[in-house]
Amino acid sequence: MSSYRRIYLVLGLVICLALLRSIYSLPIAENFYAEILEYSNGNWTSRYLLVNDYTLSFNTVANVIVIRTDPSSGLQPITVVIDGVPYRPSNKTGTLWFSYIVQLDARPHTITVSFQRRTPLTSVNGIIGLKSASPLSAGTNLTIPIVPGFVPAGYRVELLLSSSNDLTTILNKPFFVLNSSTIDILGQSLVAVDILVPFTNVTVGQNFISGTVWYLYFLPSKEGSVTFPPYDFRAIYVNYPSYKSKGENFILANPPHVALYFPPGLSASESLGRYSVNVAVALPDTLCNIKDYTFKIIPPQDGYVNENTVYLGENTTLTVRFFSGGISIGDLIIYSPPPSLLVQPPIYSLEIRFLDLMGYPVNNTSFIIYSRGIPVYRGFTPSGTAVVCPLPKGSYDIVAYLGSVAIGKGKVDVFSDQSMDVRTNTSTVRFQFVRQGTGEILKDYTAILRGYVTMRANSSMDGIVVYHGVPPGNYKLDILWNGTLLATYNVSIDLSSADKVLSIQAYKLQVLVRNLLDQPVKNIQVLLEGRDFSKTRLTDEMGRVDFGFVPAGNYTLIVEQALPQKLEVSQDTFKVVQIDEVAKIYGFTITGKILSLVVGLIFVFTMIWLVAKIVKRFIHRGKGIEEV
Repeated sequence: MSSYRRIYLVLGLVICLALLRSIYSLPIAENFYAEILEYSNGNWTSRYLLVNDYTLSFNTVANVIVIRTDPSSGLQPITVVIDGVPYRPSNKTGTLWFSYIVQLDARPHTITVSFQRRTPLTSVNGIIGLKSASPLSAGTNLTIPIVPGFVPAGYRVELLLSSSNDLTTILNKPFFVLNSSTIDILGQSLVAVDILVPFTNVTVGQNFISGTVWYLYFLPSKEGSVTFPPYDFRAIYVNYPSYKSKGENFILANPPHVALYFPPGLSASESLGRYSVNVAVALPDTLCNIKDYTFKIIPPQDGYVNENTVYLGENTTLTVRFFSGGISIGDLIIYSPPPSLLVQPPIYSLEIRFLDLMGYPVNNTSFIIYSRGIPVYRGFTPSGTAVVCPLPKGSYDIVAYLGSVAIGKGKVDVFSDQSMDVRTNTSTVRFQFVRQGTGEILKDYTAILRGYVTMRANSSMDGIVVYHGVPPGNYKLDILWNGTLLATYNVSIDLSSADKVLSIQAYKLQVLVRNLLDQPVKNIQVLLEGRDFSKTRLTDEMGRVDFGFVPAGNYTLIVEQALPQKLEVSQDTFKVVQIDEVAKIYGFTITGKILSLVVGLIFVFTMIWLVAKIVKRFIHRGKGIEEV
């Protein structure tokens, strides 16, 4: 095998593994429904509501309501609050297995229900109970003995109380009131209650006179039939959409679907009809750049599908799987589905805007999205706005960061394409700098803020520099003009920081270079050196160098053909430097030194010539020769 083929094979395996990983990490969304049965004006009505984050809220004017979920959903109603007040179960009301029955007064009320996940059950269960040989003791943690072949279901408890108000403090779990009555013993009124507690771990309180307990077990049905052994307590509990209750029903007004009754003999048989759900799927044209959607309805093991209608048996949980290009992109699992169900792909887009307290976007924000404490997405947005897609339906927590500093949190329930704002614990800060001694506002500069984060910004035309999304803390602020560090400030920023005006010791410095003839000299190198400062410039046609703004301080000014000069900059300064130059001829510089040397040589040669001539004249006169 050639080396190229090996490379292609390895790349193919990597791609396949990545694809398989993406398939196994598909988004899975769960839709929990609850059926609300309402008894009003002698009639029962039914509606299905979507449960979000294990809570449900709705309005009603019914006499009786039943909140039920299919046993295969495992979603148990736990508590009911009516207009903000917890419901106290009355006779034949309270919590059953995957149902809650409430007695009302036919007036408008707001009902809030909380749910809890439990182990799913079958739709028809025989319930048998074995009476404890010992009386119930206060402060007991009830434990159900293991009986082979049976599943623990909870407890039946008979209590004798001094007051009905004590009932709510005796047990730490919700219950269903089978019966309640007041009896008189020796002139004292006592309350006797018979309740079902559909939980296996229960703690008993102190405020009761006496009590008896039965250990309850599920006797699962087989094809809808239940055969009872001769136990102390025998009942059938049915919770199923297609079941019509019959027999002695402990729910007021005999509502459909939910039934609890005692069989007349040692055996009983109940049959369940199939529950049909018509599924309609809304397919958007595009979502997260995914196109060409298809879907498949997957029924539970005891159900089947005919076109878009699902026929369900005891297990009423169904799944809709979505595909794009033949590859699965996500599952939507529906628990306790309503008869008519409209679903869409379980992936959505979420636009997140990270804002500071002034409402400005926070740039360069990192963020992590959590689902039930588990990180599911990490992102970064340079502009303060991010779009996350695909994102399954659910409840998410969002934590925003600048660098390694957490600056804000947000929470969102995603059930459609949504957008949200995350307000962060950051502020908008503005700085302006006034030159000391002149009152002039510094302009055209760059400022770098360094601390928990590093931010760079250029000043506006008004000389103001603005930073958005700054976390509180201590920072260093560097002011640079044309690359020159003018000043460094220590600044403290909090969430209430206002605009800051600071004084800066920055001054203009210009240098004029002239020659010995007082003429400007161009293209002369001028060096300005100070502490942590060094700038070199060439003079222009007018012999000038403009260093712009320099920080106040002591400098050394070095100019070609001139001695170094000490220079103190404490105000706007114009410095004239005269160099040792007379002129330039054909690229050759004539300096004062050279000119002085030439003049000196000419003088010397002239003097030598004059002396020689005088000497010669005296010699000639001595010989009687006279020069004419």
